[in-house]
Amino acid sequence: GAGIVLIEIQQNSNSTYRVFDYNRKGADGKLRPLHIDKALDVIDFKHAGRRAVYRGLKISTPEADRKILVASKHFCVEDWHLKSGVTVQTHDERFYLFTCINGDAKVRWKDNVISVKKGMSCMIPACCDQTIIDGKDCRLIVSTIGNIERDVLKPLLTEGYDKTTIMNEIPGINELQI
Repeated sequence: GAGIVLIEIQQNSNSTYRVFDYNRKGADGKLRPLHIDKALDVIDFKHAGRRAVYRGLKISTPEADRKILVASKHFCVEDWHLKSGVTVQTHDERFYLFTCINGDAKVRWKDNVISVKKGMSCMIPACCDQTIIDGKDCRLIVSTIGNIERDVLKPLLTEGYDKTTIMNEIPGINELQI
């Protein structure tokens, strides 16, 4: 509806099925086609989450509070509230996609600096290890394909969460062996 801003994060796919398109028109001026039957054929209605609402779990450091919202083998989504500068380690194996939802940040890599303001996104490719994100009181939605053991489970266990709490509060974790 009007006035809603939405971040859509999804697993990479070669297929897109529109079940509703808000009456948007294509380049030809006609309503874009819907794919309701195809979508219904591929939706797994039996694979529902364990709960209706997940809270996520927070990991606090002096630099930022990271709230892990989703962690699966396909992607991870976190809500970061920056307190100061955060160094991002890509380990030369994964990208990071940041969407600023409040405040503004500076992204620094080698001699490069870019500003990211509310509503803007920034992608850090895997080759850009040692990237620094500066932004006091800035909130970012962070998407990546991470190493679940190293980047999610180990920090949560170190923070004091037990395995049952982790499985109950973060969707996608049930797919993993913890």
